[in-house]
Amino acid sequence: MEVTYTFSHEDYLHFIDFWVKLNRRAYLKWTARVFTLLLGGYVVLFLLSNVPVGGAVGLGAFLAAICTGLIYWVRRRHMRRVKENSLGERMTRIGPSGVFGRFPKFEILNYWTGITKIAEDEGYFCLFTGGSRAHVVPKRAFATAGDLEQFREALNAYWNSGHS
Repeated sequence: MEVTYTFSHEDYLHFIDFWVKLNRRAYLKWTARVFTLLLGGYVVLFLLSNVPVGGAVGLGAFLAAICTGLIYWVRRRHMRRVKENSLGERMTRIGPSGVFGRFPKFEILNYWTGITKIAEDEGYFCLFTGGSRAHVVPKRAFATAGDLEQFREALNAYWNSGHS
């Protein structure tokens, strides 16, 4: 089954927000690790500078919170920066061997064993290939509700057969 569509800036931002929502736990765990490492580093630095323990912990927590917030903001901003080569006309084809994608600058075939997760929300199918990479298929690309349902059934059947 083959689908052709235009992938827009709004589609990209929706995917990033969807990915963060799906991976919120890992994202928060990463943020907590960064905060803990910064806190430890600042406390040791202040203790070595002969700052009293209470002041070192308080000042370390304050600076670690500011730095963690800044790192979180920069990382989030970087993720939301649209890569121009990911926008434009796309084609996605699913079949027994895998998912074939044609993008503006390249083509790729992912076998079903390489599709780690299939997720869907109100407007999109996301076929994850690892990390934050995925084939994103907007549901608006289907002419009828029947075509959409046929795609969903084929997608699940192929993915299940590839992971059995």
